[in-house]
Amino acid sequence: MMSTHNTSQRRQPMVPGSRDSRYVPRYSSIGSRLWRVVTEGRNSAAAGTNTRTGATLTEVLMALLVMGVGIVSVATLFPLSLMKAIHATKLTNATILRFNAETWLEMQGLEPIKNPDGVGLSPDTGLASERFVIDPLGWNLIVDPSATDITNRFADSTAPIIPRFNFNLVGDTAAASAVTLPDSFTEGIEAIHVTGPPTNEGEATFFVDTLTGSHRIAFPSSVGFTTLGSADNLRVTIFNEDGDRSVSVDGLSYPAANTIELAGTVPGPFVEDIDGDGTLSGTYELDWDSDGIDFDIGRIIVEIRERRYTWMMFVRRNDATTGNADIELAVFFRRGFVGTQIDEFIYTNLTEPSSTSQAYTLTWNDSTDPTPWIKRGSWFFDLDDFRWVQIDRVESESAGQARFYVTGDHIIPTEPGRTKSGRRIVVMRNVVDVYPFSVGG
Repeated sequence: MMSTHNTSQRRQPMVPGSRDSRYVPRYSSIGSRLWRVVTEGRNSAAAGTNTRTGATLTEVLMALLVMGVGIVSVATLFPLSLMKAIHATKLTNATILRFNAETWLEMQGLEPIKNPDGVGLSPDTGLASERFVIDPLGWNLIVDPSATDITNRFADSTAPIIPRFNFNLVGDTAAASAVTLPDSFTEGIEAIHVTGPPTNEGEATFFVDTLTGSHRIAFPSSVGFTTLGSADNLRVTIFNEDGDRSVSVDGLSYPAANTIELAGTVPGPFVEDIDGDGTLSGTYELDWDSDGIDFDIGRIIVEIRERRYTWMMFVRRNDATTGNADIELAVFFRRGFVGTQIDEFIYTNLTEPSSTSQAYTLTWNDSTDPTPWIKRGSWFFDLDDFRWVQIDRVESESAGQARFYVTGDHIIPTEPGRTKSGRRIVVMRNVVDVYPFSVGG
């Protein structure tokens, strides 16, 4: 007899992953193990209980590589960018000074080609040399003991003589006002205003001299002005007591060892037009009619004018009457005017190559001559051609000799009979740039 089965009561296999504990996989032992590995790994990954933490060695090495590249780039490029920024600032100020010089000449009606001394006839055809330097500040600050037939000469030259003119600007203050940027100052003395004679360091007294009526500032006797230079090179800034107003006046002289006489009277920043009617209505306790010591004054700062950017003009004229000439304006940064800082020594043994693709050779007596400033980007002045030349790169430099190349825009003349050796040059430090200069004839 055949038996029959009720399919409705037949146990059905459970779906994998079911929570029914009665489920037993109908597989071999190996298959059940594989299934357990797959299902448990899938469930644990979904639950996040077995995720990998940390980084592999490859990731660590890549991170170190990227960080190293960044650090090296910053360490290398930051100093370069800083130097470029400084150089760009110098070039900007030099260009401003160049345009200042052009504007100043037009305003003053001066003719550097026809009348470089500022006092002779125009055109001045009596000059012994058609090559000369216009250097108002150097004319006043550099003493030339060997000058006999002229007031001053450039580089103490004797053959040929190169005159140095000043546009009739006598005194370093008058000269500085024309050839420098006026906004460079360093702080010298700072003090607080007190009534009566100052006795302690950091005190100062503003007063009006009873005999001359000049405005003066007295400091304690311990304060000396020998390190500040001449009084006309000083700027005195006076603040009110609240510090929200100030006035600046140039210095004039030193009536006493510890006193500065101002070049003018202290004007109106201490006086206020409150209602805007054009008349002075608030005086900040300013004592106009008494002894002048009742100013509402706070700090007093004495600053030293620093001549950071100055210019010299080099004129090579062909005809004094027509104004046909070549002019170059050299701008300096902190040019020296004393002793060895003057940098006007003449080197007499420069050998010129046939083209700019070859090196110049300069020799000097290393035991007696100053070492020339032969650096990339520096300049030298060719006294024979009377023009500036910039050094592009230095090939070699040793005691008494230097070999260098000049910039490609310089053209070496090739006329017959030109002397290639024994040429005379002046190597001056801190030349920012040299500009071709044009003026009205």
